[in-house]
Amino acid sequence: MNEPVPSTGEAARYETVFGEVSEIGEAARRVAARSVNAAMAATYWLIGRHMAEFEQEGRTRAEYCEQTVERLAADLPARHGRGHSVRNVWQMRAFYLAWPILQTASAESLLNTIRSRFPLPWSAYVRLLSVRNERARAFYGTGALRGGWTVRQLDRDFLNPERDELYDLAADPGEAANLIRQPRAGRVLARLHARLVARMRAVGDRLAPN
Repeated sequence: MNEPVPSTGEAARYETVFGEVSEIGEAARRVAARSVNAAMAATYWLIGRHMAEFEQEGRTRAEYCEQTVERLAADLPARHGRGHSVRNVWQMRAFYLAWPILQTASAESLLNTIRSRFPLPWSAYVRLLSVRNERARAFYGTGALRGGWTVRQLDRDFLNPERDELYDLAADPGEAANLIRQPRAGRVLARLHARLVARMRAVGDRLAPN
């Protein structure tokens, strides 16, 4: 028995329904991924806070702290799975120091509170740690979130030092000497970032940081 052939109108309506249903599924997948990303980043932030406070309380010498990190990196994967290498544990500490949050709640309560602060993948925050200027780091983090940049895009198109150029046009109108790696470049870039963000806010750019 031959199956009925849908009319052109029926086919078009089906494509519309199929597209809408597919978008619902994709939206749910994105929400789930963001939830996982936020939970992971918040967990690592809490671990980093504990490491930093452990040092600040003066209970450890530097060499003992290194030994502690090594033991954690060896013992944590058995209970919590991958993602706790020596390098990653140190990055958790750096993550906490770079994105401070003033809270005194319990770990579970704080975990739920700060999840909304870290919607990006952990790998994005690791990459953003290389940005020493706080304003620039916030700018790129906001851009990655609102613009939907992947970590590869963030690294290739925005955080690649080979892409950045800075010239003293008064002394070097021909732009022959790139000053981007000079010590004073950081202060200049911070001022330029501030001016850029102010302009973006003035024109209503949705990528402007809050």
